[in-house]
Amino acid sequence: MLGLVREMVAAYAFGAGLFFVGYAIFEIPSNLLLHKVGARWWLARIMVSWGIIAAAFMFVQGPMSFYILRFLLGVAEAGFFPGIILYLTYWFPNDRRAKASHDRQSPHVGDERVVAEGDATLRKEHIRISAFDNL
Repeated sequence: MLGLVREMVAAYAFGAGLFFVGYAIFEIPSNLLLHKVGARWWLARIMVSWGIIAAAFMFVQGPMSFYILRFLLGVAEAGFFPGIILYLTYWFPNDRRAKASHDRQSPHVGDERVVAEGDATLRKEHIRISAFDNL
């Protein structure tokens, strides 16, 4: 029983790796097609193929069919994240896009003081601990 579980875990781990291999290989071609075809159509293609391949998992009979479907799922999903980001940029006008990006990525006003005080406290603690290392 334990041997079977180990084989299943190893098969799933290898399948997860194959997913990322397919995703990595087809990420750039997917982005090029996304730019050529348009975000709306390409995202629709991704969702339909993703759903078909995900539904095909109910027909898995062994490790080889699982590996093939995991690879194909990675291929189908490649380009999804950049496509969503591109599609979201259509919702913001150019002059508001930089502000929206800045608001999400920059720390809030006043956080610098808290970080600086925490850093100073850590340095004091490190100096205090280091002073006793030579005793």
